[in-house]
Amino acid sequence: NQQKSAIDTTQQWRNRTVVTWNPPQMGQVKCNTDGAHYNAGSGATTAVFRNVEGKIITVNTSKALANSAIAVEAMTIRNVLKTAIQLNINNLIIETDCQVLYRAIKSKQIIAEIKPVLHDIDILSQRVQQLGFTWIPREANKLPHQFAALQQHSPTNRNWSQEFPTIIENIISNEEEIARAR
Repeated sequence: NQQKSAIDTTQQWRNRTVVTWNPPQMGQVKCNTDGAHYNAGSGATTAVFRNVEGKIITVNTSKALANSAIAVEAMTIRNVLKTAIQLNINNLIIETDCQVLYRAIKSKQIIAEIKPVLHDIDILSQRVQQLGFTWIPREANKLPHQFAALQQHSPTNRNWSQEFPTIIENIISNEEEIARAR
């Protein structure tokens, strides 16, 4: 029985689907987002904009004043749209790992706690010519998650340069390799 259990576990391991970040299509920019809620009233927003080759266009992280994770996630999407408008990005895919927010945006559902932010998202969305929202599992959203963790310990908002900590460089390298392989 132990041997059969070990074989079954090995088969499950081999059959497991690997979930990874995927680059946008030609002509698109993809922005992966993460909002992190640390404690009552404190959080961070992260937006990683990348091109079809997986190269980073810009990374924005900022502190957030919010009472819940969904509020921080919504603020993140609003910030992404403001940045896209400023950078004149007209073909944008926004990916989030927050399924509740994704569903609310797609269905125009109102969540009372974040109603004003959802309204802003709706208005700002109209200023981006081609805009898509997608949901991805957290495993495919490693880069913004790491940036949000770094922002927690940063005293100010950051627009990151091309010099990143090693853990970030490793994720970027892996995801650029995925983009080259496609």
